[in-house]
Amino acid sequence: MTSRKLLQQTFSLTLIVLLLAGCGGAPAEPTATPTLTNTPTLIPTSTSTPTNTPTLTPTSIPTITPTPTPPPINTVEAYHAAWNEALDLEPEVAFSITATDAAIEAAMYYALEARNQIEDIENLDVTISSGQIILAYVGGYEGQDRTGEFVAVSSVDEEGELELTVISGTVWMLVLQRLFDVLAGRLDDTEGQVDVTFTDIVVSEGELTISGFVTP
Repeated sequence: MTSRKLLQQTFSLTLIVLLLAGCGGAPAEPTATPTLTNTPTLIPTSTSTPTNTPTLTPTSIPTITPTPTPPPINTVEAYHAAWNEALDLEPEVAFSITATDAAIEAAMYYALEARNQIEDIENLDVTISSGQIILAYVGGYEGQDRTGEFVAVSSVDEEGELELTVISGTVWMLVLQRLFDVLAGRLDDTEGQVDVTFTDIVVSEGELTISGFVTP
């Protein structure tokens, strides 16, 4: 082999070695993995309530309307009618009658007239206050002038009987008896009236309430 060919081959081998060295040189640096420095914030795409969430509607509470209390009786006609209605009830059916002091006063005049005693009375004044019945009277009886005032309290005993007790003042028995009759519903002077069992009598300011039932 000539010197010129040997030189060409040597040059070719050197070039190949250099090319191989360039392709197979030092390995490349690994690529760095990215690191998250802050935790990502998740933002919802919608704030509307899911359509499948049930909606609770409170149940409406019915309104209970109390039975209105009738106004107290203020006239003798209404008081008389209330007692007639109560006495017509079946035995043991409860009743309750509320009347003002004006009605009681007018009923006393009625009871006196029904018993032919009205001429003995010139004036009556009934006041109901503080649990008491105050009765002032002016009149005359058997040639004697009767003017006075007394204070009485009413109650019901264990047997269901009405009681009227004078606690102060000057008593005229005629007036006291008529007051008792009026409270007991005996406005007319009639015999054989049905018996009544009283359960309560409440005396307040300007009125009183009598409760009971017809005795069997």
